[in-house]
Amino acid sequence: PFKESLEDWRGKLSPGRPHDGSAPADMFTQERLVSLCNRVQEVLVNSVRPAPEDLESAVQTMHQRLNAKEDELAKMRKRMQSMALKYETIIDQKNLEIEAQRSRVLALSEKVEYLSQRVQELTLLAAASQKKKKKKVKGKKREAVVGALSLDEDMIRESKQQVQSARASPRRTPQPPSGARTERPSSDHRRKLVTEKVAAKAQGPHLDPMASDEEFLELIVGMGVQDRLYWLEDMCNIYALSNSVSTELGTETAVLTLEDRAAKLMRAQGAKVFLVSEDRGEIVTFQQSGLKVTRKVFSFNDGIAGQVADSCRGVKIDRDASQHHRYSTFVDKPALCDKVRITPHFCLPAWCMIFFGVCLSPVNFLHHFPHACTA
Repeated sequence: PFKESLEDWRGKLSPGRPHDGSAPADMFTQERLVSLCNRVQEVLVNSVRPAPEDLESAVQTMHQRLNAKEDELAKMRKRMQSMALKYETIIDQKNLEIEAQRSRVLALSEKVEYLSQRVQELTLLAAASQKKKKKKVKGKKREAVVGALSLDEDMIRESKQQVQSARASPRRTPQPPSGARTERPSSDHRRKLVTEKVAAKAQGPHLDPMASDEEFLELIVGMGVQDRLYWLEDMCNIYALSNSVSTELGTETAVLTLEDRAAKLMRAQGAKVFLVSEDRGEIVTFQQSGLKVTRKVFSFNDGIAGQVADSCRGVKIDRDASQHHRYSTFVDKPALCDKVRITPHFCLPAWCMIFFGVCLSPVNFLHHFPHACTA
């Protein structure tokens, strides 16, 4: 089939020539090649050039898009006009309200002026009436004084008789008379007593906000934190044990008062103050930079052990702080809290198991090695 198509193509190129497969040498002449190239170029140009129908459709689509844009612009103009009308109506309403308020204010000012004038008139009338009454009372005043003196003498005699009868008779609980009604304290008075008791219990008998720094330190020592109070060269550590404080004070109020007093101490000493809460597991730090005092709270999720260990030399760390991945064993040991769990660097049972495993046999060693690693 390939040979047949090749022969057909050769016949088309050289019409009138034999189709025996042997073409003459002058079949592909220069003129024929030029004509073929021109033909190919014409075909390509005609294929690339768009048809007039396509141009008309493109123009129509462009007109449609322009019409759609014009419609959108018209809608936007209508919306803007409607919004402008709405805002104008709102502004007019507000102006009317302002005018109404101004009229009310003017009316009230007129009423106030009228009332002030009326008060002045009434004060003048009252002063005139008092002057008239004083003239009438002068004559009756002497009789009233004599009557009051006689009443005072009678009351003194009755009180003396009651005291003498009470001394002579045995002591009994005073009972109200049968017809009299016992007076009970009012609800406001009882509420006042309860609030005073609660406030006294919350503040405690020893917490005085006006106390000096020495008294505050004595209070901390008296609450059982004397072994957790350390004064260093550049730092003041206060470990507030909330369990011991909550026996006589409220936990929240005690922590707040301790923090306030610690901040005052820090301002006086110019040092860092760490207030460590054992029940909540938080470290409250007060850091001073110039005149500004910043308060930061670190919890276990933020890695308090690593933060504190990297920031200072000796601090009080909570018992469970050693389990944090940022815990550092290079903190001063005396300044740590009691019962701090530290992972040992040398474990005797593990080394013994490894030694005997190697000496006995490789099989036993491979059997005991995982247990030694876990130990």
